Amino acid sequence: MSSARATFRRVWQKGLWKLGFRSLTPDRPSTLMVEPTNACNLRCPACPTGAGTLNRPPRAMTLAEFRGILDQALDPPGYLRQVTLFNYGEPFLCRDLLAMVRLCAGRGVRTFTSTNGHFFTSDAVADEIVASGLTELVVCLDGADQETIGRYRRNASFEEIVAGLRRLLGARARAGGRGPRVELQFIVMKHNERQTEAMRRLAGELGVDRFILKTVGIRAGGPSFQRLAEELLPADLSQSRYERRKDGAFALRGDPPRGCEYILSTLVVNSNGDAVPCCYDVDSDFVMGNLFRESLESVWRGERFQEFRRRVRKGRDLPAMCRHCPEGRGTIRKVGAAGGGRSTGAWEGRTHSDRSG
Repeated sequence: MSSARATFRRVWQKGLWKLGFRSLTPDRPSTLMVEPTNACNLRCPACPTGAGTLNRPPRAMTLAEFRGILDQALDPPGYLRQVTLFNYGEPFLCRDLLAMVRLCAGRGVRTFTSTNGHFFTSDAVADEIVASGLTELVVCLDGADQETIGRYRRNASFEEIVAGLRRLLGARARAGGRGPRVELQFIVMKHNERQTEAMRRLAGELGVDRFILKTVGIRAGGPSFQRLAEELLPADLSQSRYERRKDGAFALRGDPPRGCEYILSTLVVNSNGDAVPCCYDVDSDFVMGNLFRESLESVWRGERFQEFRRRVRKGRDLPAMCRHCPEGRGTIRKVGAAGGGRSTGAWEGRTHSDRSG
C-alpha cells in the first residue's frame, strides 16, 4: 500500500469513528507511546516508580528493540504520526534515547518526550539534543525554589534544572532556533499553588516556548489515593481533576463517557516489550502481547485487544482502569504564554501527555 493511500485510509477510518462507527479499528496506530525505561532518579510519591510500587523490574529498551517496533508501525506507511518517548520512568536514563529520536526523525515521524530536567549537564549534551531532531520536550518543574520542588520531586535540584534549561535553550539559539519546542510544566499542588505566577515569570525569563499548568494525577483506584489526595490536592479544587464528596472523601469529577478514541489511535509499549492499551494500565493488567516476540499487527488487531475495545465501547465502567480514567471527565492541563501576564487559556481534558510528570 502506498503512503498516500495509507494516509487516506487512516483519515477515512478516523472520520468514520467520529461519525459513530466505533467498531472500526485502524490498520495501525497513529501514535506509539514507547517507554524507553521505567527507572527514575527521583522519588515522587504519587508516581508508582518513585513510590517503589511499580510491579515491573527496572529495564531500558535497546535501540535494536525499538527499531523492530518502529519498522512494523511504519508498514504500511502513512499511519504513524508521532512517537511519544516516556511513560513510567525518566527517559534520559535510557542511553539509546537520542538514537531512538534520530531514527524517528530520519523517517519523518514526530517525537515527544518529557523529563525532570536533570540531564542537560553540558553544552555538548545540549547540542546533541538540539541536533537529534526531537520535536517537543516537556521539562517538569513544580516549584520556584528548592524547598518547594523538593516537597514532591524528592532528590530534585532546582538549580540543576534551571541551569540545564538555560544550557539547552542556549544550544537551540546557537543552532539558529532549530531544535525541539520546549515547554515548562508546573503541576499545581497544595504546597505550590501560590507560586503559579512566579513560575510563569520564570518561564518567561528562561525563554521557553510555552508554560503549562497541569493538575496533579493520583491513581484514583490505588490504596493510597485518599491519603495522597489530602496531602497533594490544592485548596482551590478548580485546579484539580478531583472533587470532595459529601462524605468528605475525594473522587474523580464526572462520569466516564462511553467509548475511547485513545485505544483506537495509540499503542503503549512498556520497556519490556509488553503492549498495553493505555498509560493508565499501571500494573499491566491488560497485556495485549509482547512486541519483542509477536508482530505489531497481531497485537494491535488481535482478538484480545479487539475484545477489550468492545468492552470499553459498551461502557467505561467495565474495566476498573477505565473507571478511574480522567479522559473526557476532568481538567488536565492549561496552556498559557510564558511571562508576567495571566493565562487566558481554558483547562483541557487532555491526557495524551498525562504521563509527563
